[in-house]
Amino acid sequence: MYNKLEKNFSLVLICLIFISLGLFRVDSFPYEGNVDEDFHFNRVQRLRDCYLMVLDIPLLPEPTGETCEWRIHIFRGITSAYSYIVALPTIAAVNFDTQLKIARLSTLGLGVLTILMTASIAKMLFQNSNWMPILAALFVALLPSYIDISAGVNSDSGAAFISTLLIFLFMKLRFQKKSALLIFAFFLAVLVAPFFKHTLWITFAILGYWGSLSLGKKGQLALYLALFSVAFGSIFALGYYRNEEPKGWYATRADLFQYANRKLTKRVPLTDVPDGQYAFHVTPDERALSDFEVVQVFSARDRATLNATRFEVSGYIKSTQDDVVQLACPDYAITKITIDIPVTDAWQPFSYACDMPITTPNLAFYLADTQQNEPVWYDDLRVVVPEQARNLLRNGSAEKTQFRLRLPVADSGISAGLISLSEWRVTWRSYISAAIWVFTQYWSAFSGTQQGLTTLQLVPFAMLSIIAGFGAVLALLRTNTTTLADRTKLHYLWVGTIIIFIVITLRIQVTPQVFAMVAFAGARQGLIGVSLFSILLAFGILYWLPKKWHRAVVCLIAVGLFATNILITFQAVLPFFACDVEPKVTCIDFIFG
Repeated sequence: MYNKLEKNFSLVLICLIFISLGLFRVDSFPYEGNVDEDFHFNRVQRLRDCYLMVLDIPLLPEPTGETCEWRIHIFRGITSAYSYIVALPTIAAVNFDTQLKIARLSTLGLGVLTILMTASIAKMLFQNSNWMPILAALFVALLPSYIDISAGVNSDSGAAFISTLLIFLFMKLRFQKKSALLIFAFFLAVLVAPFFKHTLWITFAILGYWGSLSLGKKGQLALYLALFSVAFGSIFALGYYRNEEPKGWYATRADLFQYANRKLTKRVPLTDVPDGQYAFHVTPDERALSDFEVVQVFSARDRATLNATRFEVSGYIKSTQDDVVQLACPDYAITKITIDIPVTDAWQPFSYACDMPITTPNLAFYLADTQQNEPVWYDDLRVVVPEQARNLLRNGSAEKTQFRLRLPVADSGISAGLISLSEWRVTWRSYISAAIWVFTQYWSAFSGTQQGLTTLQLVPFAMLSIIAGFGAVLALLRTNTTTLADRTKLHYLWVGTIIIFIVITLRIQVTPQVFAMVAFAGARQGLIGVSLFSILLAFGILYWLPKKWHRAVVCLIAVGLFATNILITFQAVLPFFACDVEPKVTCIDFIFG
């Protein structure tokens, strides 16, 4: 028998367990034990001083001397609305440690609210399932990565809270009786949400799609056409143009993320060099942006061609004055064999031989400026194995250019993500690794970036996710056993989950020019969808089971998740923070994936 008292007791118990696990981290974990905690807490301290200056109450402590900073950036989270919330309770704290603990406790409080709203959303969506709201709340409250984020000073917890609040209010407007107060609360949350974290635009995209579902097919078509027109016009307004840049070439790593203005230079007269009409321009300013120089990564086929062979690198080169350029043989991304090439202010041919005596999975081609840091122009570049006479550089004379998306927001990551996707022939293996990393981080992350479980210990969570995924998909397909209302609500959950997964994948930003995955903690960015993920998991698992088994399965999962948190704490977290050597992972017994 399931009743309201049992439901409320279960939710209270879940919240108490969450608070207990969080309090242990709040009290025992060192400062900066959470990712970016120093950055966020610095903002909290500055806002605390602002509050003290405004209140000027004698009983409150004096400002600590931090620079008062009220400034806030929309969609950036530099001084986010989360910091305003967390800073307010710290005004009565005297010392640093007390301020830190109060800020962490405030963040933990946002986590409790997120758990309760997740249970309410699940109840609104699936009213016939008594235990699903409890299981959904469990998947939030006992998720190790969420407890970790909620026990530190981190805006990701604030983003998860405001995102869940937006979803909660939207669902109440969609599936329950509307009221003026509810409508006001929703639009107030919409106005405030952009000031929490830039990833909240994903939630707005999800809510926008959900809202379009109530317009009917004609209304949806009109809306999508309007949005497409606006997006198409905006892309060109923002600078989506045919950039004179050779396809398949990249500038420095900094250029990929910060968009330095590297360009091709049209040669005048064209007869200076036999082939092509563009020269490739490398400037010292561009090289200074990063340790990486201009590079083209070779495909797997071309690497196989070059391995254990002697090949020729040739082309045309000039500079602004007589100097020397240190050109590199294609080699590993870090270690390069260089050859000195004299240059003048006139085009001249160059050629040198390179040996590739060993097999290497990471092979790239680098360019350089002169020893005096003067600009250099290149053209008709070739990498050729003499017996084959095929140029392994895709665009040696830079004749083929490509469209490139250049956004004014340099760290949005969108352009870099699109570049990585466009090079899927090179990067697809890294995306497989990235997906595994996101899964690992979601179920076991601590300190925002570290893995807490071994590969073997993650197997039950993989099985749980697969079972839940199949259950949620099967419910969509079985029209005879799933009501139309439930299929519609599952559609809501699946669309939100897929949108967040796609954006997380783009945010990871596999960097094709260095064959390395940039360590964006994708699962941490995706915690804005923790309520959606948890409800979908809960539905998919309980879908397979008779209702009489639901209580037992929920209790079993609760015990398993609690034990997982204890295991991660003693197996990885405590040894990590107690470690006196770098890197700290050397103090953990298992090897990280």
